[in-house]
Amino acid sequence: MKKGLFAMLPAILFMAGIFILNGCKKENDEPETVTDIDGNVYNIIKIGNQEWLDRNLNVTRYRNGDPLLQGLTGANEQGAWINYGNSEANGEIYGKLYNSFAVHDARGLAPVGWRVPTRNEWEELINLMGGFDVAGGKLKERGLEHWLDPNADATDDYGFKALPGGYAGGTGVYLGNYASFWTSTRIREDTNETNNFWFYYNNATVERDSDYGGSGYSVRCIRD
Repeated sequence: MKKGLFAMLPAILFMAGIFILNGCKKENDEPETVTDIDGNVYNIIKIGNQEWLDRNLNVTRYRNGDPLLQGLTGANEQGAWINYGNSEANGEIYGKLYNSFAVHDARGLAPVGWRVPTRNEWEELINLMGGFDVAGGKLKERGLEHWLDPNADATDDYGFKALPGGYAGGTGVYLGNYASFWTSTRIREDTNETNNFWFYYNNATVERDSDYGGSGYSVRCIRD
């Protein structure tokens, strides 16, 4: 009996090792998620030392439950949002477009524990991707489901899935062409002119720019 038991010992230990290893694995490898004030659920992605939500913000209320105005025209320096083309379907895909008054409001757009990133935090992400000349390609969603052809060099290396939600302001065709994101960084403290970043369908670059309060841009949140 003892001899038979010793003969079976390697197999027993092997099976025990499998059990232990499997016991350490996260169940179903499900991603960590965050839910905003309106019940929208976002996955969390880690890129370098930063953690980002994997899609654009889609809330109509501040963190404390107060509503934002709907429609950017006549917002009178109050936080407001719009769906591109006033289409609810566009809002579900690309998120809302917000004016900068919403971005800077102390009540907070982002879920608890999250916020609108600063210009420096966006630049840290861009530099990690290789710089302004190539970062757009590495962060854009792949394929032509949402981006216009050719969606140049899009590889979406980290699941960031930058989508071409356009912006609200001026005239022209923007949906599918551009992704535009507010930062929380003003050009100067005595002005509402705020930095933003642009991604393009026809190249891999990212461009830093700025705009005043009334225009609508996408918001992507970073963990505090």
